Amino acid sequence: MNYCKPKGVILFLPFLLVALLSSCDPDTPTPPDEIIPGPVVGLSSYPLEVGNEWVYTMTLDVTGAENSYQEFVVDFEVVADTVIDGMPAKKVKSTETEGQNAGNDRLGYRFLTQTSSALDFVALNGPTTQVFFRLSEDLLVPNYSMVAFGQANINGVVVLDSAIHYMKFPSVDGNIWRSNEFGATSGAEFKRQWSGFYTVTTSAGEFDCMRMDLFGDYNQDNLPDSNSIFIQQYFSPEFGLIKEVATSELNWGSGQTGQYVRNLSLTSVNVQ
Repeated sequence: MNYCKPKGVILFLPFLLVALLSSCDPDTPTPPDEIIPGPVVGLSSYPLEVGNEWVYTMTLDVTGAENSYQEFVVDFEVVADTVIDGMPAKKVKSTETEGQNAGNDRLGYRFLTQTSSALDFVALNGPTTQVFFRLSEDLLVPNYSMVAFGQANINGVVVLDSAIHYMKFPSVDGNIWRSNEFGATSGAEFKRQWSGFYTVTTSAGEFDCMRMDLFGDYNQDNLPDSNSIFIQQYFSPEFGLIKEVATSELNWGSGQTGQYVRNLSLTSVNVQ
């Protein structure tokens, strides 16, 4: 069997809200050894039953004018069934178990909804901020009415105008969609695209995966912009996210440059 070993990884998942500070290298090499035909990623491919758990090693490597390296262990666990904006949702706890902030609740809780055609990221509840993404015209958050993109009230609740379209089902190689990382009306185009089949090996084992590319596309040509972070995520049809690689070019105000690489790699998975 051929192996794809990508170099280099907001959850997700939800890790994208910090991406505006970086820019990408559109010439980042893609892993070789394409497998045809490949697995189909669908509704069951991100098994979100309560009790399911994923553990990842995450590294952050900055080289160039400034150098730094950090390594973490991050645990994601589905802890509850709930309702957000009238929709059944899954509450996922994110915990750093090893690293500079082990045990800290800064990663918070993420809320995901599943339909036959999509997996959406609809809310984030952190230690100081709550973010909700509208699913309907009337956002069912007590004491809060719908507000414009990015507007926060005095209690730290932010309501954005659209959920993040995390996955589009079923996966079809080449399919591309606007995922609303920064809101549907923000003018900030962000795209996701199913992009080939690969076998990925991590310390958790060997997985046949479909890759998703994530990138900014402000000129709307369906290609990564030169000023946007570029992310590759690898999904197993049985176990969800296996690996993530994010690369970008960094530019400091002094004119100095560098490269940023974030690498997320599955170390263990326990799903029902």
